[in-house]
Amino acid sequence: AMYGPDDGALWDGGDVALGRRLARVLPEDAHDRQPLQRPREGPRGLTLVADVRLDNREELAAALVVAPPQLRALCDAEVLLAAYARWQTEAFDRLVGDFACAVWDADRRRLVLACDVTARRPLYYHRAGQLFAFASQPKGLHALPEIPYAAEETLLAAFLSGRPEAVSHAPFAGLEKVPAGAFVVATADGVQTQTYWSPRAPTLGRSPADAYVEALRERFDA
Repeated sequence: AMYGPDDGALWDGGDVALGRRLARVLPEDAHDRQPLQRPREGPRGLTLVADVRLDNREELAAALVVAPPQLRALCDAEVLLAAYARWQTEAFDRLVGDFACAVWDADRRRLVLACDVTARRPLYYHRAGQLFAFASQPKGLHALPEIPYAAEETLLAAFLSGRPEAVSHAPFAGLEKVPAGAFVVATADGVQTQTYWSPRAPTLGRSPADAYVEALRERFDA
């Protein structure tokens, strides 16, 4: 609650549950009613929780045929859910901004976790036996008695020695981290990780030098 003092809610789907705490930062956060469902009621369909700030809301709304008056009443998580409902995991590469999200697809019986290309808003998860759990921070997972609370000594040593690849892992035993620019799919058959983003250079041909500068700045900003 200390990290999300403005609201708290959860959705219980029986053997699957999603919850979130809210700290209002953006004007759109006034409309945040997570966890979100699509359709809005019922055990089937999609259920989403997300820590998200979208910088291309208008672009996504135009592609989703959402009118500007309707968009003003939507939080960023609702735009993200609409994008996922339309494009599934291909939606993640269309998002510009910081995000970490989880989508439970009841029809496909799968949980999808995803982070943006920098993973500044992280997601950690634990899997063992019949349990799969995720949280924004390791302490959220350690609140569960089934999850051990111990350091991952090998990764901790690698981190302290300055090996940059160690930063992408969780320094706690039994925890894993969703990689930047990737999504994790958890089903009854196992867990798979897939990268959805990689740097793409624009094709400019024989353009003036300043065109390359502008194209790089635009891509870097995004």
